Order: sequence, then C-alpha cells, then structure tokens
Amino acid sequence: MVTRPTLLALGLLLLAGAARIWIFGVVEVRTASMLPTLTVGETWLYLRYGTIGLGDVVVLEVPGEEGVLHVKRVTGLSGDEVELAHGRFYLNGSMVGGAVEPLQWPGEGCRMEEGQGAHERLGERAWLSIVGGEHPRGIVEAGAIWALGDNRPRSSDSRHWGAVPLEKVRGKLTKRLWGGQDCGA
Repeated sequence: MVTRPTLLALGLLLLAGAARIWIFGVVEVRTASMLPTLTVGETWLYLRYGTIGLGDVVVLEVPGEEGVLHVKRVTGLSGDEVELAHGRFYLNGSMVGGAVEPLQWPGEGCRMEEGQGAHERLGERAWLSIVGGEHPRGIVEAGAIWALGDNRPRSSDSRHWGAVPLEKVRGKLTKRLWGGQDCGA
C-alpha cells in the first residue's frame, strides 16, 4: 500500500520535473563570448516564457547545432536594421553606445585582458561591450532575433549564423545560481 507521504513526494517530484521542462532551465556559460558581463563557468537560471526584448540576454540554439545552447544578447528584433561597422554596433541607423575607451577585464583563467570597450544601452538594459567586428547592414527577418556576444572579437553569433528564429530561443536569463571565475577583489 502506498502511503500519503509517498504520494505527496511523488507528486512534488513530478511537479518539479514538469516545471523544469516547461517553465525554467539551467545553463552554464561555456565560452568567453559574453565577457565582461558573464564569466566562463557561471550557471544561470533561465525562464522559458515571457517576451524577449532588446538588450535581454537569452539562451538559444543555432540552426544546424541542435542541442547546443548559446548565451547571447538580443540586439535586433524582426524588421530592425542591424550593422557592425568599425567595431561598433548600429541599430536602425543609430550607433548603440558611447565613446570607445580602453578597458581591462579578467579573461579566461583570470588573466587580465585589454581591449576597447563601450557602454551600450538598448531600452532599459545597459552593459559594457568589448568592441570589434564587422557585418554589412541587413534587416532582421520576420519571426527572428539578431543576437551578439558582448565580447565581439571572441563571439560566434548572428554575424556568423544570421538571424535566429524565435522558436530557437529557449528563454531569458534571470538569475545567476553559482560559479564563474573568482579572480579576487
């Protein structure tokens, strides 16, 4: 005979499994493509529902790389004009971000790296990007997003894959759980 506590425990396990499938997921940052915002080894919770907006950091699959999760920033939505010129990102003809300035950040293995950075903002979201790269002007097709890494010189992103269909977006990062590099104060 199955006891009531056993049934309750089984019900909670089923509920937790269903929530993991339909409501949230967990992803580990595996590359330096989002430095300095996210570090290699950080583990994040992401929500599988809600609207995706400019500046959000999302988990996505790339067409042709099924099962491989990437973490990138949404920098263009359906119908937006996107371009990278002289290392700077332009959205609908306007440069995103302020002046380029020298920047240092802890890279992989806590080795200090140097480059050129710019403070960027889309809507309510603001972040620091390591500038670089080129991509000709184009329009994001309907039902897709344009996604870039914050570390543009070291990111494989929409410049290489093209726009990402919305059905390939798995969710939006919401909460850092643990991990990442501990490079000291």
